[in-house]
Amino acid sequence: MSGMFLKRQIRERKVFSGTLLLSGAGILAALFFYLYTNFGVWLLGGWYPKTGDGLLACYIAGLPFLRFNLLGNLIAVPVISATFLNIWKKLSNFVYQKNKIQNSNLKI
Repeated sequence: MSGMFLKRQIRERKVFSGTLLLSGAGILAALFFYLYTNFGVWLLGGWYPKTGDGLLACYIAGLPFLRFNLLGNLIAVPVISATFLNIWKKLSNFVYQKNKIQNSNLKI
């Protein structure tokens, strides 16, 4: 009984750690997107002077967009990744059990 509980806890931790890893990747992707798109606007657009102050102003002007992008990633990525990882776990267990049954039928 305790062995089954321990197995379940290990599986749940894998889903949790996978969700945490994907959430971190989502946050890093949002930050990278914010940095390079605002740099591109500063470099190629004519709205900001080509100085350090202009670049800073461009990054400050983009902060509201970053906030909503991060908020969306903090909500959507964990929900989607946890759902996907749980489905993947259940599917792999189903395939394992199916193969186990088929292999036991071959030994008859």
